[in-house]
Parts: sequence; C-alpha cells; structure tokens
Amino acid sequence: MNHIALKLTLLAGLGITLVGCGREAIKIDPYAEDQAITSVRGIDPKDANEAALALVNSLLQHPAITRFDANDPAVLAVSSVRANVSDRQFDVDQVNKTIRVELNKSGRVLTSTVGSIGNEDVLASEAAEAEQFLTGRSNTAPADYTLSGKIIENYTRAGDFKQSVYIFQMSLTDGRGLAVWEDQVAIGKKGTRNRVGF
Repeated sequence: MNHIALKLTLLAGLGITLVGCGREAIKIDPYAEDQAITSVRGIDPKDANEAALALVNSLLQHPAITRFDANDPAVLAVSSVRANVSDRQFDVDQVNKTIRVELNKSGRVLTSTVGSIGNEDVLASEAAEAEQFLTGRSNTAPADYTLSGKIIENYTRAGDFKQSVYIFQMSLTDGRGLAVWEDQVAIGKKGTRNRVGF
C-alpha cells in the first residue's frame, strides 16, 4: 500500500472514530436548567423566559393592574423591548412575546397588536385605518397604559473566568406620561466555558 492510500485509510478510520464519539440529537425542554446549554456569554432561551415571567408576575401584582378583571381588562400597548447586548443571535421577540402571552392569559390585561406602538398585526392595523377613514372614528380602544423595556449587559472577566449579567428592565406608563410601575430582573452567569445539559 503506497503512502497516499495509507494516509487516506488512516483519515477514514479517524473520521469514523470521531463520528462514533458524538451524541445523537434528543428533544429537550429549552427552559430546563439541566437539559439546555448554558452559555457564559449570551442570553439563552431559559434566561429570557425566566426574566419575562418574573417581570409579568411583578406587574400583575401591582395595584395599577389588580384593579382590572376579566369583565373590564386593562388595555396595554406594548412597546418593543430594546436590547443593548453583544449577543447578535439573541432575538428580543422572545421576551416581547412571552410577556404579551402571559399578560393576556392573566385575564386582567389585553395587549394591542395595532397602532403606533406594537404594530404586529399589519392586516388588523390596515383594517382599523380603513374603518377610521370610512366612518371618521377610530375603532381601536385607547390604551390604559404603555409597557416598555430594555435589556442591559454587564460583562467582566478575571483570568479564565468570565461573568455576564443581563438586566431586564420594564416600565408601565399611564396616559399622563408617569411611570406607575417599574421593575428589573438580573440574570447572572459565570464560568470558564459553556455547560451542556443532558
């Protein structure tokens, strides 16, 4: 066997060995600490979910919202949460949608999907504009409050250790422009490398 054939045989054998050492894909709960990947630097799905749920729970316990019920729910125009983070793969809609879903499920809040803030449903927005043009009046309910937020990242390292802290901030503003509720949740992680859960 010549040199080239021997090298190809060795490389092929090495490739089979490396493939055999891998793990097959499995289904996981992306929000479970012991199953999903925990990255040192980056907002993981479980981080976004944990922070969003904590903020929603805080908001729903505030008197500004507890005075409403299923028969007379509060109308919230949800502004997009801004993210000032280095993680370019993070989609802030993870936080936006979780907050809106949980608020709507509470029965005390309805969130707007049309209008200048939170214009998510383009067809509904166009239908509302057409209705207003034809009738001279708007059929869009005025919002009782607007909800806005921001995510801030603080990153430090000491030797091989890296630490990331993500601060999720939210504010509820009334028609006078006053912040009637504000809260923030910090998610912190540190380590020398990412952790893989199974």
